[in-house]
Amino acid sequence: MAPIQQLLLGVGASADKNYIDDCFSTYLYTANGSTRSIVNGIDLAGEGGLVWIKARSGGNNTHNLYDTERGATKMLTSDLDDSETTISDTLTAFNSNGFTLGADAAGWGVNNGTLTESSWTFRNSPLFQVVKWTGNGSTRTISHSLGSVPGFMMIKRYSSPDEDWAVAYLDFKAQEPNVMAALSQDKTMLAAVNSPDPYMYVAKFVNAVPQD
Repeated sequence: MAPIQQLLLGVGASADKNYIDDCFSTYLYTANGSTRSIVNGIDLAGEGGLVWIKARSGGNNTHNLYDTERGATKMLTSDLDDSETTISDTLTAFNSNGFTLGADAAGWGVNNGTLTESSWTFRNSPLFQVVKWTGNGSTRTISHSLGSVPGFMMIKRYSSPDEDWAVAYLDFKAQEPNVMAALSQDKTMLAAVNSPDPYMYVAKFVNAVPQD
């Protein structure tokens, strides 16, 4: 079976403190057509993660994504269904304090000309993780280290043939009664969420409907 790539973005608890500045960065720069390092303070070499780059000027440049699971120079484009493309002079290395860019001679909108650029860097952490696997055509569980149920997932096959991206997310609205009960530890709310129909349980409790 062809390999596919999964990107997981979720919220979870951790015994260690995780500060957003250590895990995520928005960094703006101006392209210069030369090899350079982008220093944003994110440890991608040691922890792994993902870099998302988009030119803010210059017309229809794509959204270019690179991650440490597939390796530097290997690009996915979130606005296209293209499979992985290897471009040797785009993002060339993941560093302990950011990433390195090449000259981008072909003009992928990463570092060519004098384009104004945006980059978003996500470090693997209890808040985010990049995972990849090889498909086998069977029902299976894909492991991760988020420490909680992922709140959002982007899924992309990165080998040929081209396939669209898929997105999955957790509907937190449906979980609101459970969250409120767990946080408050209110006995009535806990009984309601554990009943077959939480809303009917509350309605009966406040005598808004007949008991039976």
